[in-house]
This record gives sequence, structure tokens and C-alpha cells, in this order.
Amino acid sequence: MVRYSNGLCLILVGLFLFTGLLAVPAVAGGMLTIIDYDGFKSALDLPIQRIVCLSPSLNQILYALDAGERIVGRDSKSQFPLEVLSLPVVAKSSHSPQIEAILELKPDLIIADTMLGDDHRKKFNQFNIPVVVERPSDPERLFQTIRNLALLVEKEERGEELISFISNYEELIKSKLVGLNEGERPKVYWEWNKPYKSASAASSVHPRINLAGGKNICAELEGRYPVVSREYVWARNPQVIILMAGRGSSVEEMQVVREKAVQRTGLKETTAVKEQRVYVITWDVHNGLPSVIGSLYYAKWFHPALFADIEPARVYAELLSKFFKIKEANPCVYPFNH
Repeated sequence: MVRYSNGLCLILVGLFLFTGLLAVPAVAGGMLTIIDYDGFKSALDLPIQRIVCLSPSLNQILYALDAGERIVGRDSKSQFPLEVLSLPVVAKSSHSPQIEAILELKPDLIIADTMLGDDHRKKFNQFNIPVVVERPSDPERLFQTIRNLALLVEKEERGEELISFISNYEELIKSKLVGLNEGERPKVYWEWNKPYKSASAASSVHPRINLAGGKNICAELEGRYPVVSREYVWARNPQVIILMAGRGSSVEEMQVVREKAVQRTGLKETTAVKEQRVYVITWDVHNGLPSVIGSLYYAKWFHPALFADIEPARVYAELLSKFFKIKEANPCVYPFNH
């Protein structure tokens, strides 16, 4: 592990903050200093042995880093990999931690996503329990998040392996789309967890649509996840529609989501429905570590000819085998023959 003098640490912190990065890890004399997504600075004693993690995506990263044995508590939505199910549930999500239950676990560290409120952070700090908050849904933050967690569990080499795996496939997408002009980008309508709730340019979804060579029809709207009218979608006539399904959704559940959508007024008249380019994808491959799989599916749906030789399901199986020792992946998209 790289160690810096106190003076050099201060210079590096200033430089990184000036260039806009939100987290600057530095190690000195057995202490680790982390500036998390919210800009809070935490000084931690190494090694960190007992972690309460209140985010499905952040728990996944910890397990992929071979640090699952250090997790002693989880949120109820963390259900992958299966080993996590043996851990006590101490929160529904980062938004609602059970303070007393967490304190009973005597954690060295609490890791949460940005739903954790400042009041909860203060309560944990009052008990001298450091808190690190990350936003795994932000694709531009993912590599920094992996590096931060790798530093926390002293698995930097493993962290770089994860980043290399993801980066290689992201670069593959970019290389296949070199020279793509604006007219070749299909118009995309993306929908979240209820009818006509979409995503603007401020959302974490927009960069993925852009990376995969699509054009988000709701990019210019205000708010991260605006609700639009059926007339709005109909007037913009998307060529591809992507619908979200919950983590662990079955093929049958995804099929229901799709069937309801294609019969909906405002959608059934669109080119996407008429040309059968309506797809359902689960959060399992849309957030955090496996989000590169979602990007590969997007690219294949937007540009089937360019990505005819790419099989996202095979890449997902490779990811699970390499970093989770899981031999078989459940379907995470529907229809899954595209």
C-alpha cells in the first residue's frame, strides 16, 4: 500500500478537490483518510474488520473484493450474493438504519449510499463509528467507489482487477461507436418504476444511454427523474423503449411489465412498439459493479448490427464466475433472445 507524508497528503487533497474529484484516499501510519461522495472526511484505523453495509450495490462490491467475511450487518434489499442472506438485517435501506441494532454489532465502520441522512451520520459519529457514503448509481463515480472500498479493506490489487474488467468492456463499446453521427443515434425512452417516470440529463441513467449510442428523449427536462405525459412520449416517437424491473425479478415478472407497457396509450403508437424494440432490464445489472452489463445490453439494443458479436449474458456469466465464484446467472433482461 502506498504511504504518503502528511505534507504531500495535503497537497494531493488540494489538487484532487481543485480538479473536482470528491474522494481522496490517503494512508499514513496505519490510518486511512477517506473523503466520501458527500464530501465528509473520515479517519479510520486499519485494519477494518467489522463493517455494516446498508446498500445492495456496495455490498456486492465488498464481496467482489473478497471482503464479504468482514460484513456483519446489511440492509433488507441486499440479497446478492447468497452469502449475504446469513447476515442480520439492520435497515430497510440506508434511509432507515436501525440505530440500536447496528450498535449491538459493534462495527468498525458503516458504509451506506446517499439515502443516509446527515442526522444518522451524526448519531453514529457520536458513538465514534465512522461512516463512509458512496453513490454506486453514478456511473462516473464507480471506479472511485471501487478504489475507496478497496482501500478500506486493503484489497487494492483486487480493486484494480475489477476496474480493468469493467473498463475493458466500456472501451469496447466506445470503439464500436467511433464515428457515430447524431442521426444514427436512436431516440430512447427510459422508464423507471411507474408509468411515465423517466430520466433527464441530470440522472445516472442518461450517461449510460449516451455511452451506448442512444439519444435520451427526456434529456432536457428538469429534475433527475421527471414524470412526463403520454402525449410527450408519443410526440417524440422513441425508436427504443427500456423499462426497469426490480432486483431479482423473474422472467414472468419482466414479461408482465413489458406486456402492460406495449398496450398503454402513448406507447403502443410508437415506432419502438411497432418494431418490437421494447426491452425490460432489472436493477441487478443496472447499478454498481454489474452496470457494465446493462451498458452492453443498451448498446446491443440500440445498434444490433454493430454489436451482433457481443453476448452480454456471456459477459455477465464471466463477471459472476471471476469475482463471485457463481457458475450460472439468472436472466436479467426480457426478451432475452436479443
